[in-house]
Amino acid sequence: MQERGVARFLSPLDDPWATLVVRELLKRPHRFKELLTALPGISAHTLSSRLRRFEAHELLTRTAW
Repeated sequence: MQERGVARFLSPLDDPWATLVVRELLKRPHRFKELLTALPGISAHTLSSRLRRFEAHELLTRTAW
């Protein structure tokens, strides 16, 4: 049973960009443009997709500034 919980937690982290996004967000909250700058090579579409996936899995919450 515990394995399912771990697998469920790790499923949104199934690609290298996702891991790098998490690394940046662990440092501090970022604005979208700050994340784009901090992750050279990631497209806005890919970043947006990863952030939406994290939000859907309740790994982060979006805050309007």
